[in-house]
Amino acid sequence: MADVTINYKGSEIADMSASGTKTLLTSGTFCEDDITISYAKPSIPTPSNMIANGDFSQAGATTDGWSSVNPSRSTIAVTDGKLVLTHTTTSNGNYGMSYAVNTQAGHIYYFRFKVARTIGGSDGDSAVIQIMLGTEVAYVVRGLSQNDIVESVAAYKTSSAESTLIFQFGGSIGTAAANDSMMELYYVEMYDVTDIVPN
Repeated sequence: MADVTINYKGSEIADMSASGTKTLLTSGTFCEDDITISYAKPSIPTPSNMIANGDFSQAGATTDGWSSVNPSRSTIAVTDGKLVLTHTTTSNGNYGMSYAVNTQAGHIYYFRFKVARTIGGSDGDSAVIQIMLGTEVAYVVRGLSQNDIVESVAAYKTSSAESTLIFQFGGSIGTAAANDSMMELYYVEMYDVTDIVPN
């Protein structure tokens, strides 16, 4: 459909596309009062969630594209409709849940998520949970106590192309007991909204 349409007495006589291409459908002399011009409203693209099974509710759900940031020291599993990160050793390390997703430099990404810190005691900097796109920190949740639940939205413009989305504790866990649950992700949505939100 043309972006601009010119009608004469209800019949289309010419149109123009956004690229500047003009099409004259008929020629002749026309009375100005009988000419109408209409504009096609541009369609707004509807982004889709870049995270498969983002609410972990599908029957027989697995971890899909998720993996442990530190698989030798922690595991992940879908439990009761949540993605759960479990600390399996007593050694230091950075811990988190990573999802394989490709981003583009300069694009704007919108997040919705619900996450809980479930580990307690003296456990390093785990009061901080951050959302990362590769090495870029996109969002930080600070001061979390055990069993605190945060439900939030965030938007972030990337400066480089990255290949992972990570929910990660902000530091090392030095004193946690083995097999402690550390973090629960209830749902996560990620959208590329570059074509909707002005740069």
